[in-house]
Amino acid sequence: MNKQIKIFLATFFLSMLLISSAATAQEIAKPDSGKSEMKKMNCSKDNQNSEGTMKCKKSAEQATTSEVDVDGIDKNKDSKVFQCQMNYEVILDNPGVDPKCGMKLEEVSLEKAKENLISYGYKVK
Repeated sequence: MNKQIKIFLATFFLSMLLISSAATAQEIAKPDSGKSEMKKMNCSKDNQNSEGTMKCKKSAEQATTSEVDVDGIDKNKDSKVFQCQMNYEVILDNPGVDPKCGMKLEEVSLEKAKENLISYGYKVK
């Protein structure tokens, strides 16, 4: 084989090796889109509510022992708050996202927020 062909083949195989390594590294670094968190939270597509929002049940050890003061969160007294539908203890008086999971908070009535907390093992003031 002549020298130019050997150089071309060596360059080609090195390039292929680098491309393969980069693709593997991307797959390893790629987040699992919350699948492991969903598994820990006992989430599944079977737990969707009528709006298609995923419902996740917290296990007993994940539920908090302290009380959540939902009424105290409602600073503007409009009887509505914004609650994460994955981490029910994350409640704000204004729109936002859950700092734990990044989900957009859903507007709910105070009563619905309390029901959600109680049904997932939280204590409510």
